[in-house]
This record gives sequence, structure tokens and C-alpha cells, in this order.
Amino acid sequence: DALPICLMARFRPLYFEAMLHRDIGWFEVRDAGALPAEMAEDLDKWAEGFGNKLGVSIMSASCVFFGYALGIYLSWQVALMMTVMLPILAVGAMVMGQAMMEMVMETQTAYSKASTAVEEVLYALRTVVAFGGERRELDRYESAVEIARKGGLKNRIKTGAGMGYLWFAYFASMALAFWFGMTLVYKDVDLSVGSMMSAFFCVLTAGFTIGQIPPGFTGLINARVYMARFFYIKDNDSHIQRRLKEDRKECGPIQTIQLDNVHFSYPARPDIREIGRASCRE
Repeated sequence: DALPICLMARFRPLYFEAMLHRDIGWFEVRDAGALPAEMAEDLDKWAEGFGNKLGVSIMSASCVFFGYALGIYLSWQVALMMTVMLPILAVGAMVMGQAMMEMVMETQTAYSKASTAVEEVLYALRTVVAFGGERRELDRYESAVEIARKGGLKNRIKTGAGMGYLWFAYFASMALAFWFGMTLVYKDVDLSVGSMMSAFFCVLTAGFTIGQIPPGFTGLINARVYMARFFYIKDNDSHIQRRLKEDRKECGPIQTIQLDNVHFSYPARPDIREIGRASCRE
């Protein structure tokens, strides 16, 4: 994680400096209190895009390319047969992965509701006891926990079924590959047992690593999206507080100031004119 740490250390002061040199109107249309959290989130996504997931995706893409190439080189018949079996393996992996995601989401949602109920009761414990609401609050907490238990049980069944199907498909493809390979050997095809097994495991390993390719490149795309705000405020100077280049003419000594027909409205309320056709001379 050396690269993300270096990126965070470099971009954090640049981001803060670019924000400080924005005009007041820029802060008028944004929540100033939420800017630190938004800046931290943008930088975290930026660092995550260049973290371990990107390295794993590059490694997986290389494994898929060279695994298929080596498998086809060793035995194109076995490699093509294993390519047909890979979608069957992918179905089990998809079911298991979806079940795990649903289990995490359902469990977190249910337990968050239970936690909220506990916080409400402890915060107003005297009121609950005064009105005799202990049994009612316990029932509310138990119902939230029961939802989490049922959701976890259901998704664990899905996960187990997906794992069982995955291993069944794995051993079935192994049996089919060895049967097909030995059939080729007995038919005097120029294929050794070692080449057959090597082609089988090359294509199988390449197929298992296909699912690890998208997360890293998805994180890279997310980093680009989240850091669009930083690059915009960095590359586009403000109208008043110039940070990159000061190309305005210098003003000499000012003796008189004259305003003619000045209009003004806040950036957050452009339709409401605060000052209209104001003129003065000083």
C-alpha cells in the first residue's frame, strides 16, 4: 500500500489549498461543514483505486491471458473442453457471492435497527420505565434480532448450496477432462498425460481468476469519478482569488469610486435579486 499512502500525502494538501482559494460564492452553494468529509471520501476513493485491488486485477488478467495461452499450447482439445465447463463453474460462484452480499446487507440492516432501538431505550430509560414499556421494547428488539437470524440462516443455506454446487462442478469438470484426455491418449493423439493435466489446471486456474479482474478496474473508474471535483477546482481558477495565474491589470491609487446600475443576488438564490440598479459615487 505504499503507492496509495504516497498519493494521499501528496494530494491532501493540494486539495485543501485548492479549496481555500475558491470564492465565497463557491462556498455559498455548498455545505461548508460537509466539505471535509467529502474531501476525505474523494481521497479515500482515489487511494483505493490504486491499492491492492488494482494489483490483483492486473495479476488476474495476466494469469487469464498466459493460462489460456499455455493451456492451448499444451493441448488445445482439453483447453476448449474446459472453456465449455467454465460457465457452469461461474454459476455456482455467482450464487455464492450474491448470497454472501445479501447476508451482509440483511444482517447489517437488522442489527442497525436493533441497535437504534437499544439507544432510544437507554436514552429515555426513565420514561420507558415510568410508562411500563419494558416488555414492549424487549419485543421490538427481539423482532429485529429475529429478522437478522432468519436472514442469516437463509443466506447461509444459499452459500452452502452454492459451495456444494461449485465443488460438484469442479470435480465433474476434472473427471470429464481426465476422461476426455485419456480418450485422446488411447486414440494415439500426440498428447502426454503430463501435458493433459497441465492444460487442465492452466485453464481451470485462469477461469477461477476471471472474477478477480473487474474490482480493480472498477475502483480505478470510481477514483476518476470521485476526483473530478478536485481536478476541476485545481485547474479552474476563481474569479477573485487567483491561485494559478494573475493576469489582471494592476490598479493605481483610487481617488473616487462610482457604481452605476449594479445588480446583486446570492449564488444560492440566483432568482432573488437582493440589490437592483444601485448607483452611488464616493
